[in-house]
Amino acid sequence: MKIAPKLVIFDVDGVLVDVRGSFHRSIIETIHFFTGRRVTYAEIHQWKNRSGYNDDWRLTTDWISSLGKPIPYAQVKARFQKLYWGTKDQPGNVSREKWLVAHSRLERWSRRADLALFTGRTRHELRHTLERSPANGLFRRAVTLDDVKKGKPDQTPARAEKRTASRFYQLKSGHALTGVYLKSIDNRPDDYCWWCDLENISGTPQTRDHLFKHCSRWKDQQAQLWERVKKETRKGKQRWRVGDLLADERCSPAVLDFLRTTYVGRAAPPG
Repeated sequence: MKIAPKLVIFDVDGVLVDVRGSFHRSIIETIHFFTGRRVTYAEIHQWKNRSGYNDDWRLTTDWISSLGKPIPYAQVKARFQKLYWGTKDQPGNVSREKWLVAHSRLERWSRRADLALFTGRTRHELRHTLERSPANGLFRRAVTLDDVKKGKPDQTPARAEKRTASRFYQLKSGHALTGVYLKSIDNRPDDYCWWCDLENISGTPQTRDHLFKHCSRWKDQQAQLWERVKKETRKGKQRWRVGDLLADERCSPAVLDFLRTTYVGRAAPPG
């Protein structure tokens, strides 16, 4: 059956526009400014594949925090924006953007269906890119970050004490000191849970899911965590993926208390 859509909706970044030199480069340079670390484009894609990171300012803030440097969101955003937009004397990274789809192709599509945009960019960012492209008049409507009611990041972890906040962001990004992560970077020969399977009898991988739901070492703390989460969200433990739990602002206070009362995300008992 031939498909004849009346409306085609596009994302912008990575679909219509190559943002490796603009947004992605600004992520890398902002992280380097605050931490001295040089992260990679491949690592950016790993972060982007996780829940809750369509906002580059939020992603950069959480990434910096996971490296042990909890910097306020507003401060990270200000530096990011300076790198992205540049100054009167120094062009910003936005000047490096390139269109991925030829105007002629978009024009052909626009004759067959209405074209629209749905993007995590602000209206100003989108307008800047469209006004410098012949494709500007081809899109009938655009929904941007400014059209979404809730755009600010979760401030609860950012206000927590540094060590707890760092573990929260590391767990959220998948870069915490868990058996699975340490094995993936060749820091351990195995991925079993050292909290409940010291002799590696069961061979249980120490994943985030295991630590938050099944590890017998922390069963009392888990019970308290999930009781609070269910009370707050009306969703029980079995309905949650840990990645979604860490991305849900309603659950942040309970998760932070869970981390304060356990050693989850630490490589070994302190001392």
